[in-house]
Amino acid sequence: MFRCQSRGTRIVELTEEGTRVVRGVTRRRRAAISRIVAKMSEDERRGLVEALTAFTKAGGEPAVTSADLGWI
Repeated sequence: MFRCQSRGTRIVELTEEGTRVVRGVTRRRRAAISRIVAKMSEDERRGLVEALTAFTKAGGEPAVTSADLGWI
């Protein structure tokens, strides 16, 4: 669905089917990442978290907690 907020802005909403597709893709991607990270040592995982934290901070992204990740 499109709603015009201004001439240069559009708000797009997913349909129920689109939401299901995105959730399924996200679930499969997280499972794949979890399998990869499980092969890493604890020190490597800590290094990964530190690197990703620096990356998101530099990009101005909101902070992510371990609850958001599920694999720490």
